[in-house]
Amino acid sequence: MAEHKHLIVRSGRYHYKRRVPAFVQAYDDRRPFVQHSLKTDDPSTALKRRDAFDQANEAYWADLVRKDEGGFLRYKAAVSLALTIGHSYSPEAKLARSISTGGILDRLEKVQSHGHDSQTGVALLGYADRPVFNNSQVY
Repeated sequence: MAEHKHLIVRSGRYHYKRRVPAFVQAYDDRRPFVQHSLKTDDPSTALKRRDAFDQANEAYWADLVRKDEGGFLRYKAAVSLALTIGHSYSPEAKLARSISTGGILDRLEKVQSHGHDSQTGVALLGYADRPVFNNSQVY
C-alpha cells in the first residue's frame, strides 16, 4: 500500500495529498495539507506525477530549512528526523561524551543506509545547533 502513499481518488481522478510536516507548518501557507489534482485516472501516470510533486515539496521544505536564519527549522527538522529513524537527537558534543562507540557506529550505519542524505547526517550525528532566541523573536 506504500506505493499509493499521498494519493487519493476523487470522482475517478487521482490527487496528490500530503500533510505539511510540522517543522515547516509555520512557514508553508498550504498547511495543513498540500493537495493537487494529478489530472489523470491512470494509476501509473498518477504514480509518476505524485513522485514529481513529492520531490518538489521535499526540495521546497529543505529550502525553507536552509534559509532558516535562527536555525529553528533546521534544529526542529533534525530532532523530528532522528526520532523518526529511532534515535533521540543529541548535539554532537553530547554524543561524543555520552554514547558508546557502538552507538556512534549504529548511527553512522543508519546515515549510510539512508543514502548519505545530509539531513539524516545532521539528525543522527547532532550537527544542528539548538536555536537561541532573544525576546523580540518570541512575539
